[in-house]
Amino acid sequence: MNLLFLIGLFLSAWAAFSDFSCLLGGGAYDTWSGRGRAPKWLVDLETQGRGREEFRAV
Repeated sequence: MNLLFLIGLFLSAWAAFSDFSCLLGGGAYDTWSGRGRAPKWLVDLETQGRGREEFRAV
């Protein structure tokens, strides 16, 4: 393995995990990429009986 191969491997792995585009949106500033824990605004709306599909931005 040479240095260029390792750099290319790192960059391709980084590019695969760096896409954090908005998956759900509940307003002007309420966005969530769908990764990690659900934000408070979404949890609050779900406890009110609303579904995540209502807020899908894609």
